[in-house]
Amino acid sequence: MKKDKALLEIGKKQVIQLIIEKLRIVFDDVLMIGNSSFDCQVRGVKVAEDLKVKNFFPEVKCKYLPEDKIKKYDSHLLSFSNLNTPHMLELARSH
Repeated sequence: MKKDKALLEIGKKQVIQLIIEKLRIVFDDVLMIGNSSFDCQVRGVKVAEDLKVKNFFPEVKCKYLPEDKIKKYDSHLLSFSNLNTPHMLELARSH
């Protein structure tokens, strides 16, 4: 799709709003990786440019989460979907 996927709407909210809301349930701080022109300051989200991410990865600590724990927050596992096609966007909107 040739649109900014973060700004697509599901229901009455932009995809980025939905993602931030879900992440804030679990995390105190939310960091978004993207281009510097994307304005998340209004939403209170820190933004790091794609190029700076390489320096960030050595500090990342990962933890495996079993599917049942993920489903507690995302029953349809839509957080693992990609909105690259109109079909996938419609699938996300239907849940």
